[in-house]
Amino acid sequence: MIHVIAPLAEAVLFLLLVGIFFAIIRTGIVGVRIEKTLPALALSSLFALGISLVMTSLLTGAAIAGTTWALCYMCGGILLAAYVWYARVMTRPIVLALAGLSTLTDFVFLAPIMPLELGGLVNVVTGVSAISIGILVLCAVLGLPLIIGRTFCGQLCPVGSLQELAYAVPGTKWVMRRPVLFSRIRLVIFIGTIVAALYFIDLMAFTGLYDLFSLTVSALLFVAAGIILVSVFLYRPVCRIICPFGVLFSLPAKFSWFRFRRTAACINCRKCEKACPAKVAGRSDSKGECYLCGRCTDTCPVEGALQYTGPEKP
Repeated sequence: MIHVIAPLAEAVLFLLLVGIFFAIIRTGIVGVRIEKTLPALALSSLFALGISLVMTSLLTGAAIAGTTWALCYMCGGILLAAYVWYARVMTRPIVLALAGLSTLTDFVFLAPIMPLELGGLVNVVTGVSAISIGILVLCAVLGLPLIIGRTFCGQLCPVGSLQELAYAVPGTKWVMRRPVLFSRIRLVIFIGTIVAALYFIDLMAFTGLYDLFSLTVSALLFVAAGIILVSVFLYRPVCRIICPFGVLFSLPAKFSWFRFRRTAACINCRKCEKACPAKVAGRSDSKGECYLCGRCTDTCPVEGALQYTGPEKP
């Protein structure tokens, strides 16, 4: 019976929260005011989706698989976040709020965590495991960067979100002048992870990320804690150096249809380039490592000079 009640309760709660967030956003009482109906509704739905799923999961307990809720949040959240960027209402404070929500979801759902899922994908490709709904959703997510860039990495991935929050802590930051070195190291780790998966060894398990999100006290928990501590000083070390999915996401993201583009209004002040922690905000830089953190658009002094949009029509 609870399998029927839970989805209904989630739907009712979702609609209720959409209405509440919509009213809050339209009035601007929390410092965010969006007058256009569709962008306000999309942003309201994005927050309502995550919060309603978390609340329903907590109320139903272990009776409902957390993975199901995680997949719902993943599928709906990616598209909603992309539209909010396209509508030009996403700001740095909203990015941080979403990072907090996405981090919370995995502490609640205890769902499969990227980058730990590559082994399962390799097992499906090699015929060891059967195709599941989760794998199908994962494949769809891997293809979306070709259209909308790394929205998942930027706003939905709990590991990326936790690192985003960590890097937001004030303090001295370590800037890599040759970020391409990170990509090369990640490629080596990617190859090693695939080879290990063929022998049923999950290298990513040694990052301790599952122990962290499941609050399991172990030696690996301290490894994960160390990684997050590094994230305070170095921007997204997991995403840029360790995560094997970073390779799979970055390749299509280099050619994504929707991405940050400079318009004719750009005055070449280069403030966006200085603000970008991944060092990919240059006019000719590839956006394969753009995590849509919002620093570039918030720093830009000219409205409309930098937009998340598709290519200009000829």
